[in-house]
Amino acid sequence: MKSLSMESMIRKWGGGEVLKRAVRGMLPKNRLRDKRLDRLKVFEGEAHPYRTNLMKFEGRIRQVEPEVKTEVLKQTSI
Repeated sequence: MKSLSMESMIRKWGGGEVLKRAVRGMLPKNRLRDKRLDRLKVFEGEAHPYRTNLMKFEGRIRQVEPEVKTEVLKQTSI
């Protein structure tokens, strides 16, 4: 049996892959596991493509809800 420390795993694979392996171990061992892992997006560092969808609120980061444009239709009487 072989064991690796956290520092050696991060040096070898990077932080994102270590996180993916940890999540993989927590998911149920069935046929949906790989489909769920495919949807997992891991970005290392501060920069990622979804930065515009996040905002800070009282020191915590929350996802911004997309704006929904609605139009008011005028009703005409017959």
